[in-house]
Amino acid sequence: MIIYQSQLSDKWQTVHLGEVVDFLDSQRKPITQKDRIPGPYPYYGANGKQDSVADFIFDEPLILLAEDGGHFGDSTKTIAYQVEGKCWVNNHAHVLRPKSCINIRYLCRHLERYDVAPLITGSTRKKLTKTAANRILLSLPPIDEQRRIAAILDQADAIRRKRQQAIALTDELLRSTFLEMFGDPRKNTNNWKTGKIGDIAEMVTDGAHHTPERSKSGVMLLSARNIKNGYIDTSQNVDFVPYYEYERLRKRYDPQPQDVLISCSGSVGRVTVVREFGLFSMVRSVAVIRPNLRKIDSEFLESLLHSDYLQKSIVKGSKQSSQANLFQGPIKELPVILPPLVLQERWKLIKSEVKKVEHLYSKTDDTLLTMFNSLLQRAFKGQL
Repeated sequence: MIIYQSQLSDKWQTVHLGEVVDFLDSQRKPITQKDRIPGPYPYYGANGKQDSVADFIFDEPLILLAEDGGHFGDSTKTIAYQVEGKCWVNNHAHVLRPKSCINIRYLCRHLERYDVAPLITGSTRKKLTKTAANRILLSLPPIDEQRRIAAILDQADAIRRKRQQAIALTDELLRSTFLEMFGDPRKNTNNWKTGKIGDIAEMVTDGAHHTPERSKSGVMLLSARNIKNGYIDTSQNVDFVPYYEYERLRKRYDPQPQDVLISCSGSVGRVTVVREFGLFSMVRSVAVIRPNLRKIDSEFLESLLHSDYLQKSIVKGSKQSSQANLFQGPIKELPVILPPLVLQERWKLIKSEVKKVEHLYSKTDDTLLTMFNSLLQRAFKGQL
């Protein structure tokens, strides 16, 4: 959600940002990482806290607005945030002290998703200069109305954040339950049978090593960017190949349900089971493990590969150059524990039930986000 100047209410006074805040930019000061002395005070930049340092510059409620390096034009992220108490601010964020005519929470909500694209300069590194920031237009209702709007938006956002926390807690619940059932795979205190991926896999391979012929439609061609932890992301950045190209590619890898996919180029180690089966092909940046289901369950293997121990083993096994690459050989050498299948099946059922709850939370979170965006849009139109 981005707030555009054209959406501002015409029933309230319109003012420039420079009229309602004091810029304290002259007081900010960058500290290079090597010169930072650790301490209790947050060190802020364009997009939030970057570090903690031993001294502070500011000690009052302020708004920090990205100057350069901000998430300009990104509807899912903010470009401004509020800070309080003792802190240090570097030169990548404008420091704004609100005047008495504007409520600080209202100002923060107004600025955090504001469309500053017409004011941005620079091509390689976009910048919102102080002169440009001064010209940002704001709707300025009476102060009591500002407080009311800010309170509504803060409450709606708090509800949405609690739901996001609940989603994060379901992931934490799964991790802790896995450790409770199977112990730390590295220490193997339960003395489970052990082996390597190569011992429990019917096949370990990866996608096409040549450049496939692409098309605008046909069969999906997955790459590492489509492999997320626990699912295949086909919402964006999806390539396709014609059906005759797919027939050629499937000679190397013919997808089946319960296969386990791993991103093996760039951000290595993201893992998912192939659950909802559909035709697809892959390029070299995705590897597949087809587990022997008489030895190991796919859902258990996915969770095992998500564990800290296996993730560290994956990073260790990836060839480091300009970017990490994980090849078939190191994948086959990854260590695994092999608890009894009946215990693996019990884990699969627990995991399924928790994932159902997580899915429900995610759907609710999408609804809450839509509602919050609607409130945000209406707020500065004077319709809230």
